[in-house]
Amino acid sequence: MTDTARGPATTGSPEAAEALTPTFGERVRRGRGWIWIAAGTVLTAVAVVLLSGQLSSMNTRPYDPRSPHPTGTKALVEVLRQEGIDVHLTSDPATPESAAPATTTLVVDELDRPLGPDEIDRITDAGYARVVFLAPTVMTLDALPVELSPAGTFGTGDGTALEAGDRCPTPLRDNAPELSRTGGAVYDVGDDPDAWGCYAAGGRDVLVGASAGGTEFVAFGAPDALTNGIVLEHANAALGLALLGSQPTLDWYTVGPLAPGEEPVAYIPPWLTPAILVLIAAGVATMVWRGRRFGALVFENLPVVVPASETMDGRARLYAKSRVQLRALDSIRMGAIGRLANVLGLPASTDPVEIADAVAAQTRRPRDEVRFVLLGAHPVTDAQLVDLSTRIRDLERDCRGSLLPDDHPTAERPQRDTKRT
Repeated sequence: MTDTARGPATTGSPEAAEALTPTFGERVRRGRGWIWIAAGTVLTAVAVVLLSGQLSSMNTRPYDPRSPHPTGTKALVEVLRQEGIDVHLTSDPATPESAAPATTTLVVDELDRPLGPDEIDRITDAGYARVVFLAPTVMTLDALPVELSPAGTFGTGDGTALEAGDRCPTPLRDNAPELSRTGGAVYDVGDDPDAWGCYAAGGRDVLVGASAGGTEFVAFGAPDALTNGIVLEHANAALGLALLGSQPTLDWYTVGPLAPGEEPVAYIPPWLTPAILVLIAAGVATMVWRGRRFGALVFENLPVVVPASETMDGRARLYAKSRVQLRALDSIRMGAIGRLANVLGLPASTDPVEIADAVAAQTRRPRDEVRFVLLGAHPVTDAQLVDLSTRIRDLERDCRGSLLPDDHPTAERPQRDTKRT
């Protein structure tokens, strides 16, 4: 009784046993290129994130109040906070962090970009009690409502300090009588009788100040004295506390590459965006054009058979034209050594020197002669190339003949070539 409920029986033929659906391993092998690309992308993103975090924690910008490096000013800022000063890092000096700007000191660091006229107007109109400019530019000094002007620079000395001088206000002179000679700029206060100056270098003052409209404007030409690396030298720390800690609130403004409210797109030329769009369109059009022109890549068997002799003749002509006799002989040698190893029953991975020694023992030829022909000869002329190729052919013939029985009709006794060296 037959069981009609069963499905068709599977045969043992390969066609019946072949699985049409690829296995998981096959899918992984096919897509391993994309897997490597995805893994590389993830690793690159992780590395960029880690590096960005490390760089942000290793900020080495000079005079940065958040930087613990020798060129930063974090040490001075932390001491000010310990003394009860409320320190703020502001991004717009026109809007003071303190509710009472009349009791606030503003520090302006324009190392990255000089202040614009509008920014200076907003600073002077904000009503700060004191505004301290760290190494201000000439344009900034010219725009201030007081007579402070640059008067040159001074260099570092032999470790001697700058004295405060008699024109220095009493609080500064008493608390910070000396300043490190770090090098920087010096200024002139003009004819203003209420202006003051401290730490003269070459007849001009490194620290100057003057008042206008209820705000005291100060220019400090040696801000390096406030950095972490040398703030403890002489009376640098005392100067920083007296200069920046005279009010209960301190706003520190680091002028960025862009003005407040300014967008980076303002620096993009108007023709750049259309040019980029045209290039993208041209690239897409080129890809579509070339893709439609050639079509998809397919594998197709050649409709003709190319004889091996044509390839051999073509390579021989190239070798002859380039006059690379050694390269041509090496091609002959590699083929001959492979065939000789097969004749002698040696593995294909056998060292060529061992194959040459086995051929010498089988043909009863001198070992040095066989090594010279198969490995050491270096032809420099076409005649030498032809001679060596003939000797390789004779060597193969003798090796094959030595393995045939003596009564074989095609057997030839190996002949020692004593004339060739």
